[in-house]
Amino acid sequence: GGRGTEFNDQTVLDEKYGGKLGFAKWSNKNMLVVAQIEDKKAWDNLDDILAVPGLTGVTGGPHDFAQSLGHPGEPNHPDRIAATLDVETRARAAGKTAGGDLTTGIGIAELMLGEARSFVAAHKNDKLD
Repeated sequence: GGRGTEFNDQTVLDEKYGGKLGFAKWSNKNMLVVAQIEDKKAWDNLDDILAVPGLTGVTGGPHDFAQSLGHPGEPNHPDRIAATLDVETRARAAGKTAGGDLTTGIGIAELMLGEARSFVAAHKNDKLD
């Protein structure tokens, strides 16, 4: 796509991928496809979503998910946490990765040893200890 082909080092594109077209073809074959599960309706239809061919994994926004579960402004509500853990457990059972946003400070040991995610999105106000 545009960023990779138009704003990349042309020498790298030529040497590693055979030019812009080669890079675009490589990118299309190595695409990460992630479903954003942050609504009760998506959670209710999770098995169908996980069955989509080519889906790599799932992630979700805790604030939006909490809102859709009836807990606006409470991303750490036990219902939202339980729903997210269910999504992640079912995703892994289906051979998919699971990622998510940080909503509070989290210790590396907790992240590594607890319900570890394959990836996390940290925002400017998030704190990793």
